[in-house]
Amino acid sequence: MKKFRPAIGILMIILAIGSMFYWESYGRERFFTEEALYAKHEIKKGELINAGMLKAGRISHENLVQGAVRMNEIKDVVGKIAEFNIPENCQLSKSMFSKRDFFIGKGRAIFVIPQEWIYMRSSSLRKGDKIDIYSLSQRAKIGKFSVAFVKDNVDREITDLNGTKKELLNRDSTSGVIDHIEIICNEDVYSKIRALCQTNPKDLLIIQGGNN
Repeated sequence: MKKFRPAIGILMIILAIGSMFYWESYGRERFFTEEALYAKHEIKKGELINAGMLKAGRISHENLVQGAVRMNEIKDVVGKIAEFNIPENCQLSKSMFSKRDFFIGKGRAIFVIPQEWIYMRSSSLRKGDKIDIYSLSQRAKIGKFSVAFVKDNVDREITDLNGTKKELLNRDSTSGVIDHIEIICNEDVYSKIRALCQTNPKDLLIIQGGNN
């Protein structure tokens, strides 16, 4: 037995060194951190999320953001839309995304329609609604648009207080007073709207749920 003692001692030393190496190289990170999702590149407000936009990374427990999205929760954000512009390598939170009420197609973006441009609109407008916009000065329809966001005067989203999507005539309990809306369109159309409203303030008539 004595002749094996040196070999056993050497083996224990090797095991100790191996364990220490594993702990420093892999174990410590695994023990004190967990995997979360990050933006692989910049994600624009209103973009439809797909798996190619996301990547996994490890972060310490105390630095996880509230509502952090874990790798096994990727399905909870894919197919939703970004509520904000999300920088590259930003850690993702579930609050950054919402259900697919709308998404931005190629060549389109989200543009603000300030209240100074609007002659008349419904107080029941909400994100995801379809609207027809008319020019009073031109006596013509400008186009049909999706509403991306409905905001108050400090840029907070206007929602129904019970958190559910109501019928139009029942939207009588809201989280604020509408100041401006944001629509999805291409830059050429928005430039036309802006030019009209610079010449003719309060030129826009907004019809909710308008006809095709």
